[in-house]
Amino acid sequence: MDLGLRDRLVLVTGAGGGTGPTVAAAFAAEGAIVALHTRHPEPGGRASEAAARIMADGGRAITLAADLTSTDAVNAMVDGLTRQHGPVGVLVNATSAYRSDRFADLEDEAWSSVVDAMLGATYRVSRAVVPGMQGAGWAGS
Repeated sequence: MDLGLRDRLVLVTGAGGGTGPTVAAAFAAEGAIVALHTRHPEPGGRASEAAARIMADGGRAITLAADLTSTDAVNAMVDGLTRQHGPVGVLVNATSAYRSDRFADLEDEAWSSVVDAMLGATYRVSRAVVPGMQGAGWAGS
């Protein structure tokens, strides 16, 4: 099936865990250039391993790291990515956050950090990539 993604840049946040690596591989199989984001880059980490598998299968993948709770870090990541590869055509916000605290013991500050790591990150990354998508005619307002 051709989804029209050949040579389109796909950014997958949270590619260091969960479903991110699987989603990235599916986009790469469609001919997309896949950027796998992880908060903590680790040689041999899940994002690096997923990128290596994609490339071994003939796909194109890169890994990048940024703290998505920082607007400056998000903007720097997206700016660098778009300078090298053009505008992001597809964004998959797969970032997650986990606290092992029992719900009844969770402090307000810990709850706020989980919400920011998930919802705030989604907002910041989306806001950073939408202007490039709009400029390429791939997104509305």
